[in-house]
Amino acid sequence: MNNPPASKLTYNQVLDIYRLCKSGKSMPEELAEKYRVSISTIERIIYGMTWKQLELQPLKKPLLRPVWNVDRKMWEEVEEQ
Repeated sequence: MNNPPASKLTYNQVLDIYRLCKSGKSMPEELAEKYRVSISTIERIIYGMTWKQLELQPLKKPLLRPVWNVDRKMWEEVEEQ
């Protein structure tokens, strides 16, 4: 299988990214740095928005809600349980 012409990643790299995120062994931020792509590139892969030809089961996006952090005096997004 040939890589798309404009792609910065190979098929094997995309499969590795997907497997590492799915298993919880790596976070998108770590993989973005490792493969020198943006975090949004990693997220588009794992959430099934790109590389659809690989027919990977998209991971579920975490449900986040804003919560005011009193100590830091700022809003933060927290994953809902």
